[in-house]
Amino acid sequence: MKKTNKYVLTPISLLFISLFLSSCRDANIDDKILRESDFFKANLEVHESVLERFYDDFEREIKHTPTDTADLDNIFSPLYTFNNNRFYFVVRRRYETNYRSTGIGIYSYIDLNTGEHRLICPDPLCRHSLSECRYVNLTRELFFAAENIFYTSFIEGFNNNVEFRDMRESIYGINLNTDRVDIVHRSTKDFTKQYITVEFIYNNKLYFFVATLIEEENERRMRTIRELKSMDLSTYEIVEIGNLPTEFVNKWTSIMFISENTFYFQSLQNIFSTDRNFENKKIIYSFQPNEWLEDYFFDNNTKELFFLIRNRVMHTGTIYVYRDGELIKLDMPHENIFSFQLTNSKIYYSPFNPNFLGISIRDDLANRRIYNYTSGRIYVTDRHNRESYELIFT
Repeated sequence: MKKTNKYVLTPISLLFISLFLSSCRDANIDDKILRESDFFKANLEVHESVLERFYDDFEREIKHTPTDTADLDNIFSPLYTFNNNRFYFVVRRRYETNYRSTGIGIYSYIDLNTGEHRLICPDPLCRHSLSECRYVNLTRELFFAAENIFYTSFIEGFNNNVEFRDMRESIYGINLNTDRVDIVHRSTKDFTKQYITVEFIYNNKLYFFVATLIEEENERRMRTIRELKSMDLSTYEIVEIGNLPTEFVNKWTSIMFISENTFYFQSLQNIFSTDRNFENKKIIYSFQPNEWLEDYFFDNNTKELFFLIRNRVMHTGTIYVYRDGELIKLDMPHENIFSFQLTNSKIYYSPFNPNFLGISIRDDLANRRIYNYTSGRIYVTDRHNRESYELIFT
């Protein structure tokens, strides 16, 4: 099963992920982590002052054609972020260090009224470097609470050359109206031992998971305790949502969407829903072997959940819609769907149409056969009858 992930895979995050995936460690693992981290940090700083060597230029802002997004009104998807008629996305710079090719990122947006492309940092003189810009590397998923006000998580201290043992996973509040970047919550442990995943905002409450690594006594093993918490965005008071079954808090479970009194979850086994007390669980879909969740959309107008289930072995893809407690397989003009986009009136989609490109020469792909699975084709059909279709891109 796949969950969209918008995290920046820096060497630091890869280091943390490797720690999470490790089933055992020796007594000196913390010292090893810090030594390896310090090695990366020292090499990153070698070229930090020569930002002119970046391969791309943040300041090169482009003007796009103004776009009407009315057909996406009240359609939720983790694939994109709209707020105040702005489309948000990350732009990145790549540069070389003595250690490796690496990079930094910053959110930008296109004003859909004017077509102008701007960075979220409002300072026209800012070089958007690690040491100068408060907005750099805040590139995880955004969760908007109001117009131009959003929350995200990041490692406090990563941009400021502090000791790695002093870095904390934190939740940031960003107000683009007043040019404020504030930390509203900090982890109680350093980032190698505790991690935050922001999940959703609903009714002025921010829901997030806190994962804490605990070393078992008299054992060389680690276990992870995962807690679901909520934060009142008016007072920043945090409440732990306790007494949850293991399925709700394991590392493979995440919140898909919250609609009125219903929570929608995805786990390794199922797509399921509960009420706001995490009771009255209803299984929406159970994954079969080799299946995973690809795209999904929630229509807040009709209270319908649309999702695509892919099979990595059979190369099949099926769109389902869940409405009023009933799961329906959606009949489409093409049978096997690779990806899709839902709007209020249309369904845009690409069917499986594999085109063999050749054998990979990259060492990490080990002579793997490479395909373009859609042959670059995009179709559109009416959302409600789907009796005809049109090829709009090839």
